[in-house]
Amino acid sequence: MTLSPRFKRALYQILPFGVISFVLSISYSLVEKGILGDHPIYPSTGNPYKYNWLIPSIVAGIFGLFVGVMEFFFISKWFKKGSFALKLLFKSTIYILLIILLTIIVSSVSTAYEIDAEPFSPEVWQYNYNFVTSFAFWTVVLYVTLGIVVSLFYTEVSTIIGQNVLLNLFTGKYHTPFEEKRIFMFLDMKSSTTIAEQLGHVEYF
Repeated sequence: MTLSPRFKRALYQILPFGVISFVLSISYSLVEKGILGDHPIYPSTGNPYKYNWLIPSIVAGIFGLFVGVMEFFFISKWFKKGSFALKLLFKSTIYILLIILLTIIVSSVSTAYEIDAEPFSPEVWQYNYNFVTSFAFWTVVLYVTLGIVVSLFYTEVSTIIGQNVLLNLFTGKYHTPFEEKRIFMFLDMKSSTTIAEQLGHVEYF
């Protein structure tokens, strides 16, 4: 089955968000495990802790794909005319707010599961308050934000220099050159000089 160019373009721009978020989540889980070990609670919040790298990583990967879909189909169109730095700033701000919301939701569900309570029970909300007001929460937000910024940077640079150029650079394609057959087509537009004189060179080009 041949994939359409638009589908390939969407895939190349959406997948990095999921992959980068997934890998960074695994890294964070491993660091957290190395620091806390088998400790039953988070020292900074008092919330229950049980090591599980898979579920948070899958959630991070799914959220990364969701961000990629939002970026490709919606948000990138809002900032077409902005500079590179402004795009990163405004898009990152939007995604940080989404990250905070998602983190609170995931924390509620995870805590409710750990203590065998309802997600909206006062006990769960107290744990959430402890988590959101702790340094640990903001380190999670900062770490996930790093993944989003790296993904945005990768996507923006890929869009500027060419969809596959950055990928080919990482995979080493340009280090193993080979001969290719290419076809070039030259066109001469009818009355192009006359049209250019009528429109002026700026509008014409």
